[in-house]
Amino acid sequence: MHKLTNLRLANRNFRRQSILEKKLAQLYKKLLRLQTLFKRATVTTLAVGAMATIPLPSTAQKFAPFEINPFGLVRIELIHVPDFTDLDGDGDLDIMTGGDYGAFIYYENTGTVSTPEFLAPVSNPFGLTNTENINAPDFADLDGDGDLDIITGSYYGEFFYLENTGTITDPAFAALSSNPFGLDTIEGMRFPTFADIDGDGDYDIMAGVSGGTFSFLKNIGTASLPLFDAPQTNPFGLSSTHGLNIPAFADLDNDGDLDIMTTEYYGPFIYFMNTGTAAAPSYAPPQIDPFELVSTGNFSFITFGDLDGDGDTDLLTADYYGFYDGNFLYFQNTTPVDEDLDGYYGSADCDDTNPEIHPGGIEIPNNGIDEDCDGVDLITQTHDIADKKMTIYPNPVSETLFVTTDLSTELLISIFDITGQLIYTQSGTDAIDVSNIPAGLYFIKVSTPTDQMNIVEKIVVAR
Repeated sequence: MHKLTNLRLANRNFRRQSILEKKLAQLYKKLLRLQTLFKRATVTTLAVGAMATIPLPSTAQKFAPFEINPFGLVRIELIHVPDFTDLDGDGDLDIMTGGDYGAFIYYENTGTVSTPEFLAPVSNPFGLTNTENINAPDFADLDGDGDLDIITGSYYGEFFYLENTGTITDPAFAALSSNPFGLDTIEGMRFPTFADIDGDGDYDIMAGVSGGTFSFLKNIGTASLPLFDAPQTNPFGLSSTHGLNIPAFADLDNDGDLDIMTTEYYGPFIYFMNTGTAAAPSYAPPQIDPFELVSTGNFSFITFGDLDGDGDTDLLTADYYGFYDGNFLYFQNTTPVDEDLDGYYGSADCDDTNPEIHPGGIEIPNNGIDEDCDGVDLITQTHDIADKKMTIYPNPVSETLFVTTDLSTELLISIFDITGQLIYTQSGTDAIDVSNIPAGLYFIKVSTPTDQMNIVEKIVVAR
C-alpha cells in the first residue's frame, strides 16, 4: 500500500500503479469472501432453532442452481436493483433496474413468455431521469388509468413518484414527484415494494430500510387514489435482518397468501413464511437459504417472475460486491406444477389430471382407481351364500378389518400368514383389529360352525 501511495504522490510509473491496484483489489475480494463465510456461519447458527421448528411444507418451491447473466443480460453498473414488469404491453416480462447513480436501466424482452431474450440495456428510457442516488423502482397502477406508474426509494429516505402519462404499450413518465400520497421522508435508505398485504384490494407498501428493518405503509385510500398511513416498523411478527434489505413478495408455499424473501449484508437469502392469511398476515421466524437457494456472498436484490412461462415464480437477483461481481443470477423454479389444482403435485400426486385423486382422497371401492394414492385400490369382497351376503373390507387395511353378513349365525374368523401359520382367530364379532399385525400379505378364513359358509380371501395389511 505504501508503494502505491508513493507512486501516486510522485505521479509516475502508471503501469506499476495499475498492477498494484489490481493486486489490492484481488486481496480485498479474498478477505471479503472469508469475512462473508464467517458471518454467514454465525447467522446460520443463530437461525438453526427457527429452521428446525418451522419446517418447509411439502408444497414449497424448489430452485435450480443459478445461471449467471442468462437470456442476454449484462451488468453495466456496480448496483442493479431489478424489477420485472411488462413495460411495452406485449405480454412478456421486461426488466427495469435501479442503478447506483440513480439511473433507470431498461432491458426490453424481445423473446417470448417462455423463452426470454433481453436487448442491450438502455438508461433512462421513456422520459425517465436520474434520482439523487441509488434507486429501487417498483411498478403499480396507482392512479387507476390502466398503465404502470413507478415509485422508487432513495439513499436519503425520500419516496419518488413517476406517473405514467403514456399508455400500457407506450409508456411516458412525468417528472419526479417527491413523497406523494401522504408518504414522508424517513431517515436511511428506503426501498419500496408494492403488495396487497392486507387483502383489501389496493396496493400497500413494504419498504426495506438500511438498518435491516421492515417498514409497512398501509394504503388507507383506494386502488385509484392511494393514501399511505404512517409507517409501522417490523409489523406482523417480522424481525430485522442484518443491514439493508429489499423485500420481495411471492406465495412460496402455495397456500394462497404472500410470503417474503429478502437478503442481508452477508449474502444469505432470508425467508419469512406467512403462517397467517392473505388478509391478516403473520410471519414465522426467518429461515436461511431455503428452497435449495445458495448465498451470493453479499447483499443482493431480488425480484420474482415467471420467466419460463411454466406457471411458477422464478427468482432473479443481482449481487453487490459478492462472489459474482454484481452480475445477474437466475434461479429457475423447478417445482412441479399442480396441474389439477388439488394442492398436490409431482410424485405426491399419483394422478395430476384429476382433482379427486390425491393423498387423502376418498376411495371408491372396486373401481380399479387408487383415489387416495396409497398404491392400491380399495377392494371389498362380497360373497353370496344361500341368498345371503358376506362382505370383507377395506382391503388393503391398516387398522380395522370388517366382516359383515346378513347371516344370523356366528362367524369364525382366522388369519394366516403366507406360510399357512395361524396368527389370529376370533368369533362373534365383525371388527378385527389388525394394527399389531406387521404389514404384508395374509389370508383370511371366514366360516360358520356348521360349515354353511367357508370362504378364504387374500388381504393386504398396509402401514
